Amino acid sequence: MKKLLLSLLGIIVIALATWFFLPTKEKSQIPDTSDVSRSMINFEKLGHLVKDNPGLKPNTWYLVYEAQGAPALTVELLFDQESHCVYNGTQGACPDVLLPSSSLTEIKGFQENGVIRVISAVSGNQ
Repeated sequence: MKKLLLSLLGIIVIALATWFFLPTKEKSQIPDTSDVSRSMINFEKLGHLVKDNPGLKPNTWYLVYEAQGAPALTVELLFDQESHCVYNGTQGACPDVLLPSSSLTEIKGFQENGVIRVISAVSGNQ
């Protein structure tokens, strides 16, 4: 009886240790926007990043996206020190993460005077 009880206890300890030390699924690479009031984020779109396209301001990022009944909408993006970017697993402040032009990107931010102040930009393979 003692051997059975000790065996069961050993199995339970091994199972708990295995469960505790197994690697967990990696956290999502989408930047945490909890520091920013969700009520401030009024723009969440998936589109393509463009820069230095004819007819647009030079050296300025834009998002080209679609809305029902209105294809190829363009909005100016403003990246600042609070903007967080992820591209193909590399994440950090947007100036440190090189986002390629025409890359499919999810932008979250808020609109100010017709410009989107970017909170997060996630592009590439997630």
